[in-house]
Amino acid sequence: MRNSGFVLNNNVTHSRLLPASSAHTFAYPTLALLVPLAALEAHTLDLGCGRLFGYSDASKQSPWQVAGLRPQAYLRNCDSPASGQTRSLRSKLEEVLLRFSLDANTLDDAWMLTMPRYLGFEGINPLTVYYCYKKGVDALWVLVLEVHNTFGERHVYVLQTGSEHEDQNPPTGFDHSWTFPRQFHVSPFNDRSGFYSCSIVSPSFPPSHAYWSSLPQSVSLLPTVRIQLYTTHPGYSTRKLKLTATLRPTSSVPLTSRTLLSALIRQPFALLLSFPRIVREAARLHYRRRLDVYPRPEPRTVAPALEEFFVEEPNSVQKYADGKFGVGGGVGWLPEGTLERYARRLTEDFLERRAREMGIQVILVSADPVYGKKCFPRDSNGQSEKTGQLESSAGPENPRWISRVLTIAFRSPRLFTLLFACPSPHHVLLVGRDAERLFAVSSEPLFIEVFSPGPTIAFPTRSQRFLQILRRRPIPHVLLSADLPIPHVHPLDIGQLFTFRNLLNLFVLLLLLCQAPFEHVIFTLLSARFVQGSEPWGAWARAEDVWARRWGKGESTRKSPIQTVEDNTDSERWVGSVRRSY
Repeated sequence: MRNSGFVLNNNVTHSRLLPASSAHTFAYPTLALLVPLAALEAHTLDLGCGRLFGYSDASKQSPWQVAGLRPQAYLRNCDSPASGQTRSLRSKLEEVLLRFSLDANTLDDAWMLTMPRYLGFEGINPLTVYYCYKKGVDALWVLVLEVHNTFGERHVYVLQTGSEHEDQNPPTGFDHSWTFPRQFHVSPFNDRSGFYSCSIVSPSFPPSHAYWSSLPQSVSLLPTVRIQLYTTHPGYSTRKLKLTATLRPTSSVPLTSRTLLSALIRQPFALLLSFPRIVREAARLHYRRRLDVYPRPEPRTVAPALEEFFVEEPNSVQKYADGKFGVGGGVGWLPEGTLERYARRLTEDFLERRAREMGIQVILVSADPVYGKKCFPRDSNGQSEKTGQLESSAGPENPRWISRVLTIAFRSPRLFTLLFACPSPHHVLLVGRDAERLFAVSSEPLFIEVFSPGPTIAFPTRSQRFLQILRRRPIPHVLLSADLPIPHVHPLDIGQLFTFRNLLNLFVLLLLLCQAPFEHVIFTLLSARFVQGSEPWGAWARAEDVWARRWGKGESTRKSPIQTVEDNTDSERWVGSVRRSY
């Protein structure tokens, strides 16, 4: 069987046009592979028994492989570490197509354009392109752009030929062109608004082996991808071209042991230089061109119903012409950190007890499908009890019905550290929901009731009082008013009677409280500048601004910018519409 993979020598060009004072262009060479998924996963492209090049999952990965591809590095990273099983690239690609309402059963094969791992090192792969073809059709069907940023997050843009986003007249020299809203944070010098225009030169034939018999021996492929970013800045009356990035192959040769070794010998460090190049250009733009940095925003959610719950003004650009939010393309999120994991476990244990005490149900819905949706309380088998079913935590002699539901939707596990580090639920809502927009709740009064200690703790211990004193320290004085009452005991400290656990809580709290000042010191020493008002350590300052605007309007009660759902039926309907995405 003829080899059906190619080694591509590419020239990558980046041009920044706006602002004019920061205009800048640079180019560099890269190596990439263009391989059919079917041949890759059938191991017909393996070279040197897989030692020189091969496709490997977690169970077959070799530390001595020169170059290779593994499915864990691409698309949705929801594989189960407990089972040790990893889904194939094709199954992940089919899942992406299904998410965007495309019939994955008609997928025949796809070309995959990507940079492989090198000597066991998984470098940053800024862009991977999947050229998808239907069964029995030799024309391009769907283009999938998988974008990775330097934080380890992943996002896909799914562009179908003949769809509403495809331009009627592609630019000269290109086969297809699409214009679509930007949804993913890539560059620290751009916010997330704007539109992309993607123009491509598609492969000249499909990856299926049925088409190879009629092709000449000297066949080569030179697929070109050009991405242009158009700004929607209020200072411009029309869209203005801000950035252009072009990946243009200069040559392609069949993937063989000789051609791969030859390419690696000519450019031995090409696969390792992506991150150093990004750092170098970022430093040049920041210190020489004086561009300020935008902090990393939390990724867009996958489900339109969930995204609508996080209503915010800059997100209006993500809507379609009919006013509805489009399906999110997130496929990879940052994993929770050690402190976030600790705070999450405390919160989940607390919610299990609290939900049974109050006879309610608490639903946590994460934008990250890895976490998904969790309900409290759980039944004896560890499964979530359903709304309206009998809840008998107090014993069979005292059954109760779950009549109230609290739904908490969150974009980041930082929610759990806020629940642990803030002295009251009022402060959690102010800084986490209203200022930082990290989460939303279906019922504000019920949220406050759940995360208040209640009347059961009449005499807090000395350690509990001390932890509350520490939690008050970073809060501006104006936010320590009677309108934001602070209980003597934090709900997550209740039940922590062991000295070791109290000390551990103290240690974790001190680390959390030191994070913002530490970041401030580090960035000051580096002379780094954030866009004014967006500094990572300025969360409480932003919360103070929210509070000041409230009093400036003379409001007597908190008016949330997020629609609050008080009716449990509406809350359940909203959760049900999100459930399909997980």
